Amino acid sequence: MRYLIAPILQNSPDRRQNVAGIRELCAIYPMKKTFFLTTIFLTCKICSAQNFLNGSLENWASPTTCENNIPPDNWTDYSTGGLGPDEVNFSVCPTTFPSSASSGIVYSRMYSGSDSTGEGMFQNISGFVIGNTYQITFDFAGCSYLGGTGQIQFHLFIDDIDVNQTVVFNSNTPTWTTNTFNFIASQSLHKIGVQLFRLSGSASGAIDNFNLSNITGIENFLPQSQIQCFPNPFNEMLSVKINGNSTCVFSVFDTNGKIIYTNSLTRTTIIKTEEFVSGIYFYLLSDEHGNIQRGKLVKLDN
Repeated sequence: MRYLIAPILQNSPDRRQNVAGIRELCAIYPMKKTFFLTTIFLTCKICSAQNFLNGSLENWASPTTCENNIPPDNWTDYSTGGLGPDEVNFSVCPTTFPSSASSGIVYSRMYSGSDSTGEGMFQNISGFVIGNTYQITFDFAGCSYLGGTGQIQFHLFIDDIDVNQTVVFNSNTPTWTTNTFNFIASQSLHKIGVQLFRLSGSASGAIDNFNLSNITGIENFLPQSQIQCFPNPFNEMLSVKINGNSTCVFSVFDTNGKIIYTNSLTRTTIIKTEEFVSGIYFYLLSDEHGNIQRGKLVKLDN
């Protein structure tokens, strides 16, 4: 019966048609109503993409206080420089630009420490489907909260690996820009965070409107010539050659879907594989644009 429900949920252009379809099924099979509704609930729970909690950054510890050096609710401090993210809520905080939030009425201000340190925040997000492709978006702009005119850049981290950077922008640029990054889930839980670094001068930046969506099924595939894994089968070492100048995330999984290795690679990298048990493995390669390549590897007996 669940196969009757899925097309209605997936193909109906709006919720009203979804509801009409569900009612029609329940009318045809009145004794199965509970079964249908339970199946629909479970199917929707399984298929729904994970997302950030408090992604619009509207909620902070106190609604009547301008919070300084405290991350928003559901977020954890990820700062390697400075003191921590600040709240920008125009009803309780000093006037600043951008003159409005990207989403809602509140955004976060961060200070850049150096070219490799700065204020930041992260969330641990569970429920990823290994091998599925997800898209992370957030909005960013310059911020005049503490002044400065330096050049800055937000860095996106997944599991403490610097996987993506925004375009370089200036702290006195008041307009919002959206940053987009696609990645392939290599485990069911990922730590996703951001930090603000500076390239010059003293500067702060604004960030807002985090979103995470499952875009599996519309991936763009890299050409086979983009990656070479050799030797294959391999024994104690595996060489991975990335053709071109792209930085790619290379992940290796066992046949149970458990991640064995993951790292950001450029050009040629030699991976020590003495501790890999013999057998079949699968790899996923994704570039900074979310293009992917999949393949199979074989580990020989030592």
